[in-house]
Amino acid sequence: MLKNTDFINNLKIQEQPKEELLFLYEHLSTKSINLMNKFSFELDNMKNVANIQEEPFFNTIESELKLKVFMKQNIIENRIQNIDENFNEIDLKKLEQLINEIIYKLNENYVYSLKKVKEYVLTNYEINFADIEIETKTNKKKFEDFSHNNILKANSTNNFWSYEILGINLNATDAQIKQAYKALAKKYHPDNNKDPEAEEIMKLINKAYNILKGKE
Repeated sequence: MLKNTDFINNLKIQEQPKEELLFLYEHLSTKSINLMNKFSFELDNMKNVANIQEEPFFNTIESELKLKVFMKQNIIENRIQNIDENFNEIDLKKLEQLINEIIYKLNENYVYSLKKVKEYVLTNYEINFADIEIETKTNKKKFEDFSHNNILKANSTNNFWSYEILGINLNATDAQIKQAYKALAKKYHPDNNKDPEAEEIMKLINKAYNILKGKE
């Protein structure tokens, strides 16, 4: 299930560009969700084959990838929300190009994150990585079942995505929400993090926190 698209349906633009916007946004959302599900699937497979019970490093890398995905999707949402009645075909083409660039970048993030996990597993668990490679075709049904059951596809509310961004469960208290926010803010504030995307990630973290604070 995709995120709520009311913010596109409510735009005061003609129906044809609106339909094309919906298609582009849903394309980005689908790619994003599938990518995160695929990464989670890869991690689960490694845990099972290598008999890894719990690995904090896996959780850290997965959380970082999720933040990158959510941040890039948030960039597109902000662009769309600022569209006015002057929106035209040229603007649509520019947005489509940006979305394609973001999808390409997300795939790069995925490959880089998976590489870091593989290097970690090879270093710390001394296993033959050929034993845990996944053939997509032969595992298609298994991956589809995993994706169907994965909570990333099970809920489309904005609040849910905010919990995902802060890395907390849906039953988190106000105190836990605040604690998670402070930890992420300390890690991703541009003064502490030299990642060129840290500023945008921090904006996303602030947005998620503002949605959830006081929910209890």
